[in-house]
Amino acid sequence: MSFASIKLAVASSPKRILSRTESLDFRIPALMFRNGELTLLIDERPHPTEGFDWESLGGAMAADLPNPNRILMMTSPDYGETWGATRPVPGTPRVCGDACIAWDDNGVTLAYAASEKIGYFGSRFEGERLEAWIAYGPDLYHLKHRRADSLYEELRCDGLFATSGSTPMWRGRALLPYVVKTGNDIEIRVVHVEKGVIVDVSESIVAKNNDGTTNATDVFPGENVAVANDDEEKAGAEGNNAWFISGGIKKTLDGPVMLDETTLEVVDDVIYANFRLQGRGGRLMAYSTDGVHFSVPKPWPGGVDSAPDSERAQVADLKRALVPDSDRTQMPDPGCNAKLFALANKGAKVNDELVDGDVAGACCTEGAGGSEASYSHKDSADVSDDITHDERVTRGMETLCLVHPHDANERKNGAIVDISGRVILDIGPGEFGYADIVEMGNVAEESTAFALVFECENSLYFTTFQSRGQ
Repeated sequence: MSFASIKLAVASSPKRILSRTESLDFRIPALMFRNGELTLLIDERPHPTEGFDWESLGGAMAADLPNPNRILMMTSPDYGETWGATRPVPGTPRVCGDACIAWDDNGVTLAYAASEKIGYFGSRFEGERLEAWIAYGPDLYHLKHRRADSLYEELRCDGLFATSGSTPMWRGRALLPYVVKTGNDIEIRVVHVEKGVIVDVSESIVAKNNDGTTNATDVFPGENVAVANDDEEKAGAEGNNAWFISGGIKKTLDGPVMLDETTLEVVDDVIYANFRLQGRGGRLMAYSTDGVHFSVPKPWPGGVDSAPDSERAQVADLKRALVPDSDRTQMPDPGCNAKLFALANKGAKVNDELVDGDVAGACCTEGAGGSEASYSHKDSADVSDDITHDERVTRGMETLCLVHPHDANERKNGAIVDISGRVILDIGPGEFGYADIVEMGNVAEESTAFALVFECENSLYFTTFQSRGQ
């Protein structure tokens, strides 16, 4: 495979397409582009009532389930120029949220959570559970909705939810990235769903050290990770629980490193996973060639320091995100979902020819389940460490980007960054929360259009951009 160099260009300034009201917030976008139509799924979140004891019910925040949220949908027939009115997704429970969507020519798979009684952190295997639902049908209007109780029975977990946003298809299967909680432990499981039926579940994915433990010592190798200039002395004093990123900003890693919301992408049949870290900034990355066994998650970008010498030449640029360099951008991250996606029809690497696109005033422009036991679970704790990091994996990795809030402490300054951590598209200043990106196909020769929706001040904004071959 040969890679074309590409540039990003902003096709439209962000416009607000859904505005918060005195009583409602609109959050958690999930985009689908199918049959020439854009569909946006969102959480409609009523402001919590006075006295709503969300903490005792296990919510991460007051507006999380079991707050009476619901999933709405709105569509655009013209690539986001105009949008129809919002409406509930047919067949969903009265209280639900966090839509995760995958699709192909045959149908649509939708996963979400539901509960009027308990939140994720309060969910218990022996007790009230945050319900997992999976729906499938020819379109969003004709879905068959089923509770995926079999996931609880198979994994013996206390709580789980699918990461919101769009997620890829792979060999005819929707890949649903679930965050799974058992006691105080968190793991990621990629659930394979084919036409609404769960057919497989990945091994447990955790951030772990070489000895199998999950504390911070080797996941982030202490003072050796991204220390800049005079921060070396500070890092040595703090020891292995100090993680310094750009500008000397310190993240203290107390206790185990837990993975959180996860987004997936497929390039050349390889599955890539991008993990948020629970309660702290930074990102980890892993990959799989079979959808079941994943490589050990490594700091974004993936694991150059542990790669064999034969691989370092191919991915040497990746190390620049971990080791400060005068002509490179570090990648601060405050902790948020971050959509992983591939540029240029999943076949062109990003390089030094990319230019920033400046979108000014991002927040200132107005605008208009599966059967109960249908799969055989596989688990092999050691197999993932033996996956071959071949040329195909490296080539796919070079096409990857993510969109996230590009700030070490706050959800603001949205940006698209490449695998080396460089900003290749500056979405602009201001608040930038959860976001989703979807490819809309070729708009001209060697030019691919993308749609982006993001949160800003509990409203939703839309913009488009293009990758251009040269």
